[in-house]
Amino acid sequence: MNETGVTGWRYWQVLTQGYLGGLHTPHARQPWYPDGIEAVCNQDRDTHAPDQAPWPDCECGIRIMPRLDDLLDGIEDHPARTGITRRVWRVIGGAGYYQDRLMHGVLDVPDVIGQAIGWGRTEDACPWDDPPGTVRVQHARVGPVIYLSQHLARMAPAIRRRYPGTRVHVGHERGLPWLDEIHASQQAVAEPSS
Repeated sequence: MNETGVTGWRYWQVLTQGYLGGLHTPHARQPWYPDGIEAVCNQDRDTHAPDQAPWPDCECGIRIMPRLDDLLDGIEDHPARTGITRRVWRVIGGAGYYQDRLMHGVLDVPDVIGQAIGWGRTEDACPWDDPPGTVRVQHARVGPVIYLSQHLARMAPAIRRRYPGTRVHVGHERGLPWLDEIHASQQAVAEPSS
């Protein structure tokens, strides 16, 4: 365990009123308020209390990936480990929600991909549960830039109101090509033309 801050990347679901929320327990469908959220362990372990997340030999903690490439590769190459699967959309929202995502061609991607800032206790990836490169943190908040899936463009103004310090970029592509668009956008930021 260490106590350093982490800036990295993660994904969210868009909730009502422009809040971003997690996809998986214990933060499923819970809003990330502008000042952040705190990790909670719901694994019912004897080794640590719920407020001691993340714990070294547990799945608990808020996931952040320091490298965008690791997150994008995880979504494409390790969907079961990132939790972005077609089954997840059925569980989260039922048949109607699943059909809406199917119609928009976004069954294989989250609603939002963006930067997150984590702090407090920090642990490495859970080897049986996380894609390579994951870091688990105790506290996290939405970072300075997010990418919103094109099918939810109408939510951009509400998201901007909820997270005033965050730049919201609306995608042009749908589905997996949207991941390439995000990657290209971040490469352009990292390597400005002279």
